Amino acid sequence: NSCVLNNNMDHYVEIILATKENTRDVGWMISDDCNAIEEQISIPFYETVTEGSNFKYADWKDQPVVRQAKIKWRPDNTISWMERHLEMTQGFIVVGKAPCLLILGEPTHDREDLNEDERRLPDISKIRGYIVPAGYGIIIKKGTWHDFPVSVGPEATVFVINTKEVVEALASMKEPSPM
Repeated sequence: NSCVLNNNMDHYVEIILATKENTRDVGWMISDDCNAIEEQISIPFYETVTEGSNFKYADWKDQPVVRQAKIKWRPDNTISWMERHLEMTQGFIVVGKAPCLLILGEPTHDREDLNEDERRLPDISKIRGYIVPAGYGIIIKKGTWHDFPVSVGPEATVFVINTKEVVEALASMKEPSPM
């Protein structure tokens, strides 16, 4: 699902530094925090490695595609397009030197406090701008509303984990519109 936001709305998004705690409702942070790996898998012959278990609810539907993206700042400072994926997750890992801004909204599809029409759209009160530092990443949950990341400084490099279906759909669109 996707939606084009009404650009006439007078709404500002709070921008915060992404942490494991404040992204809990939209995804899973990937960081170098020693407490980030909650479950560990030991590999006996690699004594120098602490490997975490699979992200339990991360699912790329069929086979993931992994791409590198070069991302620049968007000077218009507007959000005109948000999308969500109900059958898959996506991952954005900032591997360059510049941080990125991700606009994320909590999933609405399974909220019991919303009616059927409201579940089809992002809840503007639950949208935040998250600054993801270089060297960190986030795997967004199924149903999380999102825009594509933007750099908050010089051009940023991001590892994007997606599906072929989504990449092809986005590449074929001439402008933001429901998919």
